[in-house]
Amino acid sequence: MPYDLVEAILASGASMPSPGIALTKLQAAIQDDNAGTRELARAVATDPAVCGALIRVANSGVFRPARRSESIEQAIASIGLSRTLAVTANVCLKGQLGTLKGDLRSIVEAVFAASNRAAELTFLVARGSSLRRLSDTAYLGAMMQDTGIIVLAKRGEAGALDGSLADNGHPALGAAVLRNWKLPANVASAVGVHHNADGAKKLGGDIHALACLMAAGRRLRDGESGEWTTWASPCKEDYGIDDDFLQETIANLSDAD
Repeated sequence: MPYDLVEAILASGASMPSPGIALTKLQAAIQDDNAGTRELARAVATDPAVCGALIRVANSGVFRPARRSESIEQAIASIGLSRTLAVTANVCLKGQLGTLKGDLRSIVEAVFAASNRAAELTFLVARGSSLRRLSDTAYLGAMMQDTGIIVLAKRGEAGALDGSLADNGHPALGAAVLRNWKLPANVASAVGVHHNADGAKKLGGDIHALACLMAAGRRLRDGESGEWTTWASPCKEDYGIDDDFLQETIANLSDAD
């Protein structure tokens, strides 16, 4: 979806969600070169939902923590800055659900829950691949990849929020939201092409790598799909991520469980 169409959707009455207070405070703390884990924890401490989510993620078996986190400081120290940012942004995004009603809210909640699962799987794919350095960034991208549906949902477009979500314009809308929220530019760009393998290839570099990792995470979450056929070749040829690699990733996760 071109930029002008995004502008047209926003001009039609759809509203751009605002970042929550916790995310704004966290980003301010991140910009302070003197801030440490204590300052980051203080930035989110007044939001119980964010605090609870951070501790749950830090203690998740997916990430195999060395020790259990009992406090926000411990959780942030365990999962690192990018995953702290991802979890905080995701909780703030879910805070927008209060304006939705009935089936529409249920649909969006299910999509966001699926994004959370995809983020875990994307992280595992990245950690086991040649793109390990992008693990935390890929987690953020996968967590926020379906952000744009909240804009569609606020217009009441329940019919557009189908299972694939590939062709309803949500990638470009999501990229616009992430840029407005001042999340990393490469993540916003990857979200904008996360259903467009050719577009990701043209952008190249880390954007392409992130988009491929996100596609691999969805492949593990959803199984075989028509969309995966467009990503399978670049994932294998550029990064060595093929079906054997993905099956091994799932097997290792099952062993950990």
